[in-house]
Amino acid sequence: MRAKLLKKIIFERGQGIGSLAKKAGIKKSLMWLRLMGIGEFRAWEILKISGALGLDKNQLQAIFFDEKVSFRKQKR
Repeated sequence: MRAKLLKKIIFERGQGIGSLAKKAGIKKSLMWLRLMGIGEFRAWEILKISGALGLDKNQLQAIFFDEKVSFRKQKR
């Protein structure tokens, strides 16, 4: 996870860590811990943050994933 990039986008969008945490339904203290590298964001947290910030797939990839992942639905 690239915390610096995430923080940059948060502030570019005119938000703060606390307001993003509230919008995403994540405790502010937990958001800070994740941004400091203590633990990892869970999938639902990533989805909530992405929605709250309006991240596109490329931004989501760049911030939260080290390797390229597919966002296509797989057939079962």
